[in-house]
Amino acid sequence: LHQREIGGVAHPSSASTASIIMADERFGLRAVVEGHVNSAYCVEFDAVGERVVTGADDGLVKVWSVRECWLLHTLIGHKAEISDLSIHANGRLLASASHDHSVRVSRHSVV
Repeated sequence: LHQREIGGVAHPSSASTASIIMADERFGLRAVVEGHVNSAYCVEFDAVGERVVTGADDGLVKVWSVRECWLLHTLIGHKAEISDLSIHANGRLLASASHDHSVRVSRHSVV
């Protein structure tokens, strides 16, 4: 993260996919999921902890099931790195911001 904040973009190591570790200090490691091509810097949990949303330097937003550790949805449309995510308290709206100077809002039941 520090390299990205200083230089603008962090380049992943030789790995072709970025790993996301889902863990809970009460229960230990839950899963390591792979799905983004580049580093994921944005992570947002829904209000009830059933879904986790990730945004990455590949311009993709991904919605994961915390319980099953499965990828549920991949949202496309941004042309640059995802810089921020926000889930509305009702869980029906997901906003994603990107370095392409756009904000996209998904209104269907993504989360």
